Amino acid sequence: SSANSWSQLPKLLAIKSIRKNKIEAMGMRENIENEKRALERCNSPFVCRMYGAFQDDIWAYLLLEPVSGGDLAGVLDDHPLLYESEARFYVGCLLLAIEH
Repeated sequence: SSANSWSQLPKLLAIKSIRKNKIEAMGMRENIENEKRALERCNSPFVCRMYGAFQDDIWAYLLLEPVSGGDLAGVLDDHPLLYESEARFYVGCLLLAIEH
């Protein structure tokens, strides 16, 4: 039952939300769908776990494991230029996630 599945969720979750009209206006539909599919298939300690996806008339949501500091896209939005040491760190994290 759905009540049973809700009881299996961790007590702390993150919700990633994006306006559906922004998804369309920015041509992000395929990106969002790819992100959802990748998270559904991924089982790595280096990638946050997705617990579900849902939408209403205005918003699309991903129910995720919380990650301190946010995701890599957010880091790159805030800091489009990285020091070489930072870039190496993030590339190393990505390689570990893919390798796992």
